[in-house]
Amino acid sequence: EKLLNIQEQIDHCKILRQFHIKDLGYFVDGYCLETNTVYEVYEKRHRNNSSKDSIRQKEIEASLCCNFKIIWDIS
Repeated sequence: EKLLNIQEQIDHCKILRQFHIKDLGYFVDGYCLETNTVYEVYEKRHRNNSSKDSIRQKEIEASLCCNFKIIWDIS
């Protein structure tokens, strides 16, 4: 939540939390309707899932024709 709040200020947009992409059955951490941008917060565990995450990202980008921003949580 905190990282998405910061990203809203950086990008000057409203990010909807836990946005459901019905066609794919995925929930994403955030989505901005104005800019058609998906926001995903990646924690440490995502470092080990890079191929799975990459496939998911490509599916989302193709479905929504959107921008995709990864926010790394390094805490």
